[in-house]
Amino acid sequence: MPTVIHDAGGVPIADYLNNVIPDRPIRDPRPQVRLPSSPQTFPVVTTKAQPGLLGAPTRGKLKGGPGIPLCIIGDDPLSDKWLDRNLAALQAMNAACLVVAVRDQTAFARLQARVGSIRLAPGSFDALATASGITVWPVLVSPDGLVSQ
Repeated sequence: MPTVIHDAGGVPIADYLNNVIPDRPIRDPRPQVRLPSSPQTFPVVTTKAQPGLLGAPTRGKLKGGPGIPLCIIGDDPLSDKWLDRNLAALQAMNAACLVVAVRDQTAFARLQARVGSIRLAPGSFDALATASGITVWPVLVSPDGLVSQ
C-alpha cells in the first residue's frame, strides 16, 4: 500500500496515487477528496518545479518514499528524451507516473498511448515539490524515496 509522503493541507499525494493505482485501495481516515475527472483537470500546471537536470541521485527532504516506483514527468522535450531512454525500465518495474505539466486532454492521451502499460495520473507537483525539495522533472522516485534521473 502506498504511504502518504506529504500532506500540506491540500490534496495529499495518496489521492494522486489512487488514480494511478486504482486496484490498490488507499486507507486514509480523512474525508475523501476527489480530483476532478478529465477533461476538467487540464491544463495541469506546476510552478514550484520545472524541466531540468537533477545531478547526482539524492533523497528528498521527506522520510520514506511512495512505496512504489513513481516517475514525475511533464509533456516537454526533456521528459520526452528521458522517456525514450527509460521507458523499458519503467515498464519492467511497473512504475506509475505523475504527469505534472500537460496542456490538454489530447496531449495527455498521446502521452498515455506512448507509455503503454504505465499508469499515468495528471496532477500538480507544487505541494510535494515544495515539501520534498525536488525542483526538477523528469525524475524517478524509488519505493524507498531515492530520487534519480
